[in-house]
Amino acid sequence: MGHLFTAVKLLVLAVLLVPCAQAAGLNSTNYVVYSKSGALYIVPKKIVLIIFSDVDIPIAFTPAVPAFRVETSTGALSAITLTASNLKNDASYSLVGYKVHQGDFNGDGNTDLFLQAPNASSDSYVLIPSLPMAESLSDLTRGDIFEVRISDQNVDGRADINIYRDGVYVRTLIASSTGDFIADDGDEGEDSKKASINICWNQFRAAMLANNRAEMEKSIHFSSMARFSNIFDELGNQIPQIAAQMGAMKPLEIRGNVATYLVEKQGDNGSLYIHTVTFVRTWDGSWKLLQL
Repeated sequence: MGHLFTAVKLLVLAVLLVPCAQAAGLNSTNYVVYSKSGALYIVPKKIVLIIFSDVDIPIAFTPAVPAFRVETSTGALSAITLTASNLKNDASYSLVGYKVHQGDFNGDGNTDLFLQAPNASSDSYVLIPSLPMAESLSDLTRGDIFEVRISDQNVDGRADINIYRDGVYVRTLIASSTGDFIADDGDEGEDSKKASINICWNQFRAAMLANNRAEMEKSIHFSSMARFSNIFDELGNQIPQIAAQMGAMKPLEIRGNVATYLVEKQGDNGSLYIHTVTFVRTWDGSWKLLQL
């Protein structure tokens, strides 16, 4: 009779625990990472709970939490319905030793995930499902050398990535309002900023003259990619003509990681127009187009 009572009690506990786990949302301990054909699959894994009673019986279940796919070449993030149980016996998928961390990296109140790369052959990624986007951090946080701790270092409401080596602090990747990261280990001078911005602009304008969409996108910040894509679709073959009409670009204001420039453009009627162009500095120090 005692064993029957224990079994019934465990069954009730199991029924109660599973919905709690389902409601937990994004929790880094729920996930493992697989790879296949240039994509990463972040999927929930099976969890075992031990209910301590007269008889200790393990309860195994897979949390009903979101799963994701990251296209590593583009950073595209999409929702999927796979679990680790679906992939572990499929030889086309490889289990990758990513360490999964969590934090609200863009300050929207939702939990995001950070995938810490296992070594230099893989990139680390920040997954922000609400945008949705996956930001590559290259191998700056590679797990075979560095440890990371997630905390809001500058108290701005966004989680930052603190990097340590053998317990010694190295640097912090500060989460910006645009969803990417800025290293805090020194600020480049004004002349260096202008040089980097000019490189970005010249590369973008050269790609416009060639009407090369892939090259143009390399100079655009990820948060503005959809807006620029719509503009490119609308302009079509007029893009090279517009690029040819663009003249001198002069800085209006460079403040922190955001720069505003003025660009001259010759109109079809011969009039001279001034356009405002905004650049933003990304985590690796490079500048990207935010608005044109």
